[in-house]
Amino acid sequence: MKEIVEELPRLAPIMKKLLQEHVLVGPTLTHVSVATMTSHHQQLIHQEARRLVRQYWPEHWFARPAIQPYYQKVVATNAMIDAITSTAAFYAHLRLGQSGLEGSMILVASKLLETSMKRYSPETVFALAFLVNAYDDYQAIQYYQPMLVTDFVSGQYHRPWASYPLEEECKLILDYGVAEWVSSSDRLSIRLTKKGEDHLKEFQAFLQETGFLEKRAALNRFAGFGQMEDYDEIMNRLSNAKELRAALLENARLQPNMHVLELGCGTGMLTLDAGLYKKVGLFGQITAIDPSLGMLNRAMKKPYSGASVKFLQATAEELPFESNTFDAAVGFLFLHFTDIPQALREIHRVCKPGAWLTTIYGLQFPQTEPFLEEWLAPIFQQSRSMSKDSVDRMPKEDTIRNILSTLECTYEEVTLEPVEILGKTYEIDQIIRFWFQAGNFFEPFMRNLPWKAQQDLIQQLTERGYRIQEKYGEEGMIQHHPGQFLQARVIKSTC
Repeated sequence: MKEIVEELPRLAPIMKKLLQEHVLVGPTLTHVSVATMTSHHQQLIHQEARRLVRQYWPEHWFARPAIQPYYQKVVATNAMIDAITSTAAFYAHLRLGQSGLEGSMILVASKLLETSMKRYSPETVFALAFLVNAYDDYQAIQYYQPMLVTDFVSGQYHRPWASYPLEEECKLILDYGVAEWVSSSDRLSIRLTKKGEDHLKEFQAFLQETGFLEKRAALNRFAGFGQMEDYDEIMNRLSNAKELRAALLENARLQPNMHVLELGCGTGMLTLDAGLYKKVGLFGQITAIDPSLGMLNRAMKKPYSGASVKFLQATAEELPFESNTFDAAVGFLFLHFTDIPQALREIHRVCKPGAWLTTIYGLQFPQTEPFLEEWLAPIFQQSRSMSKDSVDRMPKEDTIRNILSTLECTYEEVTLEPVEILGKTYEIDQIIRFWFQAGNFFEPFMRNLPWKAQQDLIQQLTERGYRIQEKYGEEGMIQHHPGQFLQARVIKSTC
């Protein structure tokens, strides 16, 4: 059989299809689920994982000289445990808004994986599940190497949600020659071999190009926003968001009786609190979408009267509407969380000719403010040592203009103007939660770190924040974050 790295071109389109079908073959949202999971549900997940391996795991597929099939079966079972947990968590937390997992959702997730095995072959699904877990394993070994065997086996440094020991995975990694023993006094450690380092690079490129890493980041961001019960309070108290929302509505070219699409509505702060629904009048319509069900549930509890407002779970990249549906589109601080080219294409598709898109979004984190440069120095310094171009996911000043230039015959009369987003960063714990739990702004950098290293860095930044607070004081910790105002008119002419 071919090495898995040789199979990557064949596996890539299948991974993309599984992501579109929301079948998650690697740890995603598992930390959210495990925290609330009962022992009964954990047993059910293990039972279903063993069933899938028993029914669909022909040993000859992954046969290797001198490698025990037992290790492979155990590792395959571990991979199915993560896949079932992740897929069940997606539907339970992000589609149904449940706080925990129910037995029925676990069985649905298992059935989805089984259906995928029948559609794309069991070999393919197992290989992809192996690959994702291997990526997390290799990344941890490389970061901590030499990594103590006891730390690897416990999973506490890179997979703390694992409900199983990683002893067999450690043995399999050594048998495959991607890691080797390192003796240090009386403690055994492992490190990646040249083969392991090459595989890690191949796996990282594969997961990046297929969209898995971005999907995992997005789902965790949706969950983070959904769990942030005090989001409204934080946004209003710690920023000038209220004034920016008012300015956006003032310039959005909205008229009575329009059917308006609002993107990234969150808890309805633009929709209801700022008065978007009033702009379209009694006979107008607002369709407000957001990917976070937790945010939408809070929006739907807010009282209002007047225009018809419909809240709907959806993403800007996959709008569930017919073409030429809306008279206008608006959104506040949503665009930088999306796949921007795809979002702009979808907005163009669902809007009528002549509709105006109006939005405000943030740009990349500045490194010029003394307090912020000092506070975030660990991120910027590690990023430079890793040769990473960007630490956050925000667009640059010319990003949107360049993207629009590639989307020919879609938008015209484009206006791009600078805006200033003020952030009051004096309340350290709330700002850290907003940056790392909800907004996940530094995810492009954080994804290069194992789980424990991420948590350690967040703790380090929290402690640094309090020292910065003592040094600069409240007035010296106001962040002047660059942003942009975008307005463009939809055209549907052919070129």
